[in-house]
Amino acid sequence: MTKSVYDHYSSTELTLRDQLAVDRTLLAHERTLLSYARTMVGLIAVGGTLFQLSNHWLTTLASLLLLGTSIVVFAVGFSHFAKSSLPLYRLQHGYHLPDSKVQKIFALLHLERRETT
Repeated sequence: MTKSVYDHYSSTELTLRDQLAVDRTLLAHERTLLSYARTMVGLIAVGGTLFQLSNHWLTTLASLLLLGTSIVVFAVGFSHFAKSSLPLYRLQHGYHLPDSKVQKIFALLHLERRETT
C-alpha cells in the first residue's frame, strides 16, 4: 500500500478547522472529477458530430480519435480522483480502506451511498 500524507493523522485528532478543510478538499476533488466528465461529454459530442457529418476518411479518423480521447480523459480524471480522495475519506470517517484499487473504488461508492441515506 502506498503511503499517503494523511496516514499519520487520525479522525479523532482533527479539529473543526481541519475537518472543514478536509470537506473543502473533497468538494474540490469532486468538482475536478465533474470537469473531467464535462470534457469527456464535449469530446463525445464533437466526435459524434464529426462522425455523422463525415464524408472523407480523414474526418472519420479525427472523429474516432476524439471519441477515443474522451474515454482516456475520463479514465485519467477518475484515476486522479480515486487516488487523491480515498485517503481523505478514510481520514474523515476513520475507515480502513483495502489495498486493492477495485476494492477501494467500491468502498468509496459505498461510503457515498451511506452518507446520503
